[in-house]
Amino acid sequence: MDQMPDYAKYTLDQLYDVHGHVDREKHPDRFQAVVGEIERRKSDPVLIEREEKAKADQREKEKYDTFWNRFWAGIIDGLLFLPLSYIDKFLFTAVSSHLILGIWSAFSSSAFIIYSVSMLTWRGQTIGKKLCHVKVCDISGGEMGLKQAVLRDLPAIINTLIYTSYSITNIDLFRQVHMGNPVPNLLPSWFWIISLFGFIWFLSEFLTMLTNSKRRALHDYIAGTVVIKNI
Repeated sequence: MDQMPDYAKYTLDQLYDVHGHVDREKHPDRFQAVVGEIERRKSDPVLIEREEKAKADQREKEKYDTFWNRFWAGIIDGLLFLPLSYIDKFLFTAVSSHLILGIWSAFSSSAFIIYSVSMLTWRGQTIGKKLCHVKVCDISGGEMGLKQAVLRDLPAIINTLIYTSYSITNIDLFRQVHMGNPVPNLLPSWFWIISLFGFIWFLSEFLTMLTNSKRRALHDYIAGTVVIKNI
C-alpha cells in the first residue's frame, strides 16, 4: 500500500492541483486528506499569510531570473549589426578615399553604442531584449533615463572612442588589417591591452551577475539599474 503523502508540506497551489487530479473513488483517504488540508489552510490566517509570502517570494525570484533571456538578447542584438563587419571589409578593400572611410569607420564603430543607449533611454529595451521579454529599469522599479543608459554602457563608450579615434587616424593600417595581413604585426601593444581589459570586464560582469539575487551585473551597479522579466 502506498504511503500517504505529507500534504502539510505542499503549497496551496499544489494541494489544489492534487485535489483536481486525485481519484476520489480509488483513493478516498487521500482525497479527504487533501480537502482537510485545504480547509485548514483557508481557515488559518497565519498559514494564509505564510502562503502568500511564499508566492510573493517566488514571483520576486522569477522576476529577476533573466540570465538566459539576456544571453539570447545579446545574441540577437549582435546579429542585427553583423552586416556592418562585411561592409567594413568591402569598403576598406574597395574604397581609397580616406574621408569616406573615416566617416564610415566613425559610424560603424559607434552604431551599436548609439543604438543601445537610445533604445534603453526610450523604452528600456533593445530589440533583442524586447524579443526575449526583458527590460532594464531603475533599481526602484521606475523608468531609466539617459544618464543611466550612458553609465550602463560607459566602458563600451570609452573603448569605442579610443578605437574610433585610432582607426580614423590610421586608415591605411586598418586597410591592411581588412586585407588579411597579420594583425599582431600591425596594431600597437596598447590596443591589445585594451582588448584584454574588455575581456576582463566581461568576466567581471558575468561573475557579478551570478552572485546576487537580482542578477545585477557590474554595469547595473554603476548605473543604478536592474533587468527584469517583462512578459
